Amino acid sequence: MALLIRNDDVSMASRIWELLDMYKIIKEKIPNAIIWSAVTVFSKGRAGPVNPKATHGESRNFADEFYYDVDDAWRYHKGFGDKIVSHGLFHIDHTHLDYKAVEMSILGSCKYLKTDVFVPPYGYINDNIIAICKKHSIKVEHPYPSSGWLSLELNKFNPKHEKWYFHSWRYSVKDFKEALEKGI
Repeated sequence: MALLIRNDDVSMASRIWELLDMYKIIKEKIPNAIIWSAVTVFSKGRAGPVNPKATHGESRNFADEFYYDVDDAWRYHKGFGDKIVSHGLFHIDHTHLDYKAVEMSILGSCKYLKTDVFVPPYGYINDNIIAICKKHSIKVEHPYPSSGWLSLELNKFNPKHEKWYFHSWRYSVKDFKEALEKGI
């Protein structure tokens, strides 16, 4: 089985050229790697796809207006790894939304991105997410070790482990290369 590496929080606010350089490094160092980009459809300029408060555990409130202050939408369907997967319409905790709102985010983003995989932001999952994905034949992935995913940010990279995820916005290209090379 090939090594799967998933980059979460990709959006138009990502540092696109650095992200592509990281993907190039992955392919150079691990030619058989399969790269997934977990894309959030709507974002705000260079502010990033996530709420700065939420990345530090201070606020994951789905009603926080930060999430809706958008000015851009993902517009690439190729060239960002081997597969683009959904990270939702907005980078929000879907467990706080009602069933129809979750369904809209998952279905709308998966159809727009032409994918059948949904990766919940923050890794939060509940029965609604599972039921919606099952109902619409969408595979739901989350970053828990119990599902086989290890974080490159929290674990030393080991190419013998088959499923890794990371957040490109947390790295410079140099730091990413060093993190990857430590385990090779």
